[in-house]
Amino acid sequence: MISAPSLLQPAPAPAPLPPAAAVPASLRRRPRRRSGDTLGLAWIGGAFDAAVFHRQQPGGRWASPEPVLTLDQFARALSAALDALAFAGSETFLVLEHDEFVHQSEVAPAFSEEAAQAYLKGWIQRYEREHERVVWLGERMHTGRQDSSYVLHLLPYSFYDRLNHLLLDRHLDLTRLLPLAVPLQAVLGTLPVPPDRPVLLAAAAGSGTMILVARPAGESVFSRLIRASGPAEPARVGAEINRSLLYAKQQFGIAVEHVWLLSGDAVAAETRARCRGLQELACRELTPADWLQAIFRLPAKHPVNLVAGYLRRHRRQEFIRRVLMAACWLALVVAALDAYTRRESERAERARFATLSARAPALLAEHARLAARSAELDRSQALVQALAAGRLPPVPSSFLRFLTAQLPPEVRLSVYTVKFDGPQAGWSFHLEGTADGDEEAGGDLVGALEQRLARSPLRVRLNNGARSLAPLPPTGTPGSGPAQRFILEGVLLEN
Repeated sequence: MISAPSLLQPAPAPAPLPPAAAVPASLRRRPRRRSGDTLGLAWIGGAFDAAVFHRQQPGGRWASPEPVLTLDQFARALSAALDALAFAGSETFLVLEHDEFVHQSEVAPAFSEEAAQAYLKGWIQRYEREHERVVWLGERMHTGRQDSSYVLHLLPYSFYDRLNHLLLDRHLDLTRLLPLAVPLQAVLGTLPVPPDRPVLLAAAAGSGTMILVARPAGESVFSRLIRASGPAEPARVGAEINRSLLYAKQQFGIAVEHVWLLSGDAVAAETRARCRGLQELACRELTPADWLQAIFRLPAKHPVNLVAGYLRRHRRQEFIRRVLMAACWLALVVAALDAYTRRESERAERARFATLSARAPALLAEHARLAARSAELDRSQALVQALAAGRLPPVPSSFLRFLTAQLPPEVRLSVYTVKFDGPQAGWSFHLEGTADGDEEAGGDLVGALEQRLARSPLRVRLNNGARSLAPLPPTGTPGSGPAQRFILEGVLLEN
């Protein structure tokens, strides 16, 4: 693992990976799924270990007796582990340290998290243009400085894709892919270290050694992977531990006085001889099974997971694909139902047409009878309309009812005539009568009657030239007063 490039020697370029071997039929497992079973894999510096966890409890463990350096060797070791452990689940996590797995330190703008993420995405885009597509994750380092230091974990997508297909061929679902620094951080919380002091951890990583400087809360400052193991090269490992202590003090101002050697006491003497001023140098033997146990106990949503974002995108795409497939199936079902409905409707129409064809003579005879009856009714209706059009409207009786309602008791009619003078002249009327009272009173009564006629809805227009008002001669009858004789003529319903 690389997050302090100034301390590292350039690693030789790895040989190109051969294509992963196909899975023989004898090695393929049946998809026997059982909830609660998890398979942990550790492929660290050529060492391959596998462990099974069932319902929060560790199960069996298997370690490859031979080094595992290529994907073909990984496939054979994985098949052997599955047969030995009789794993019946599908969920799998992998702790990986490999030549293809690169860890690059970068310093991003510190004024906002959005700016830092934008900078890292731009860096990845430039890297992919110059090299190849990668699966990546940016892990924040807690250096104590004002800048934003990150370690970019970079895994070529081609390597990840072949690795993932090896797992899928064996019905294994890779849910977490983590670097070795993650279990080291998890183990740090179980060690009896001072709560306010930084600590250095050194652990065996296959044929190499992982060095991690972290704070007591598990916050990483930096980590390194050196190509030397404690049992084989204790002097070099001790020298690299001393260089890491000096680097932490010079670059970050962190004085590390507590060192834990998690691969036993093979390099304890060399470390004690080279690292002056240590307050504590402790040793504890931890195996890859302990790393897997530490990873298994981490929460499922641990932020350092190389495939978390990829899995989210993959699951989102899978969800969209399933929705589209469901929509297509629904459209197919609707089309089938529509075709079935159309076929049934056509069949019903054909049956109805056959029934109507059998009844055609009777229906034609009924149609002829109804047509004759309709023609007879039309002739009768035309005759009635013609007779009704020839009759005059009841204007005389309507005008008489209106006059009866408008005449006061002092006015009496003696002559009432209404006649139709033709379509152009319209209706004319002639009224004669008497009004009680002298000439003035009788004139007022007749004038009031004229006003009511003029304002009536019958549209009356009086002929003033024919108007007459004259006193009647006295009759000599006891109790009778003066009276006036009047004559009114005019036109009704004038347009």
